Amino acid sequence: MYLSVFSARLKDLMVSEGVSRHKLSAETGAQRKSIANWLDGLNFPRYDALINVADYFKVSTDYLVGLCDIMREKVELRCPIAEVRPRLIAKLRAFMAEKGMTKYRLAKELNVEQSTLERWFKAGAMPEVLGLIRLTKLMGESLDSLLGRE
Repeated sequence: MYLSVFSARLKDLMVSEGVSRHKLSAETGAQRKSIANWLDGLNFPRYDALINVADYFKVSTDYLVGLCDIMREKVELRCPIAEVRPRLIAKLRAFMAEKGMTKYRLAKELNVEQSTLERWFKAGAMPEVLGLIRLTKLMGESLDSLLGRE
């Protein structure tokens, strides 16, 4: 569901703003092939590309992926991209402590493998956008908040 909404909203924004794939690529640093895959609904961008696209079109990441239907004005990035992951992991640890949740239970709640969760916590990996969407639902936070944008 979210992937098709993302694809449709990206197409709509590109049409309404008169932005070609080439221009979006040049302005955001995304590969044209990646943009084609997003528009075809094949996959989500990485979190950093999602932020760049949202910033370019002056919309929230929540709007882009379909977590909300209100096209808000640009949400300012409050932390550099390099600090998004450590900030997210700190929020996740605090949430787990508050809820008395183990990593095993968290993996089950998010429908991810424990090895995936371990990569987030120890190996410096960042959840994919679908994982971030699941985190918003579980934690009751906006995607923009999780990505350090509000």
